[in-house]
Parts: sequence; structure tokens; C-alpha cells
Amino acid sequence: MASSVRNASVDRDARSFHDLPSGGMDLSPWRQFTTAVRLFYRNYFRTRGRATRAEFWWLVLFQALVAGAWTLAGRLLSIGGPHFVTNDTPELLTQTMMFVGMFPFAWQLVNLIPSITLLARRFHDTDSSAVLLFTLIIPIAGLVIVLIYALTASNPRGVRYDPPGATAARPPA
Repeated sequence: MASSVRNASVDRDARSFHDLPSGGMDLSPWRQFTTAVRLFYRNYFRTRGRATRAEFWWLVLFQALVAGAWTLAGRLLSIGGPHFVTNDTPELLTQTMMFVGMFPFAWQLVNLIPSITLLARRFHDTDSSAVLLFTLIIPIAGLVIVLIYALTASNPRGVRYDPPGATAARPPA
């Protein structure tokens, strides 16, 4: 019991999977997912440090699930829309569709900065500079380059990008 309390406090204070016992790899998949989402928003503006492959890809899954849910909601409303409209309620459907259409835009806007900082930390974990983010300017090839780095295993030399005083052990990739 004391061990789980200690691990919970470490989880709360963690700034990266590297700060968790054994790099977070001993967590159940659900805890890895929720920890990655929590760290994503906790490190909103933080570019120093590293992000493991697991931390990065759990966030990709989270964002895909949210985008998929809103796409499904929009499709269901657009398919069933004409059946809900009566002479008294066309503006209700219009307002609902505007909300469903605006949410993905707002969602991406809110998540733009932390996604960039997460990608910068992912580059650091592979012992590469975050300057490589500028490769995204190159159509298609930039996405391929970023994908390769996102799939690359962690490099122990990436510790040089950690903030001063960080003592996280490097987990196996």
C-alpha cells in the first residue's frame, strides 16, 4: 500500500515518463494513457526535457479519438438533420451544426502549442535538436522526416536536453 501511495505522488510530480519509476513502462496501458494526457497539458509550454515514444503516441491516440468522436457527431447530425427540422426549429439545427463544426477548430487551436512542444521534447529524446520542427514546412517530406523521428527509439545521450537538476533514469526503449 505504501508503495502505491509513493508511486501516486511520483506520478503527480512527474514532468515526463522519464521521471516515473522505470520510465513509466511498468504502468498499465490505461495509466500510461492517462499519465501521458496529464503530462501533455501540464507541460503546455515546456520545450526542455524529453518525451518518450509511449508518451508521444498515447497523445496521438488521444487526439485521434477526440477528433473521431466529433467527426462522428457531425456526421450523425448532418444525416439526421433534416428529420429534426420543423418550421419552428431550423435555427436550432444550424446553431448545433455550427458548434459541432467549430469544436474541432477550437480543439486544434488549444492543442497546437502543446503538440509542438511535445514534438520538440520527442526530438530531444532521440538526441536531436527541436530545430528539426522546421522540416514540417517542407510538404510531404517534412511529415515523413518527423514521422521517422517520432518512431525512433530513445537515445541515452538525449539527457543533455533535460532541465538542470533532472535526475531521471533512462528506461529501455
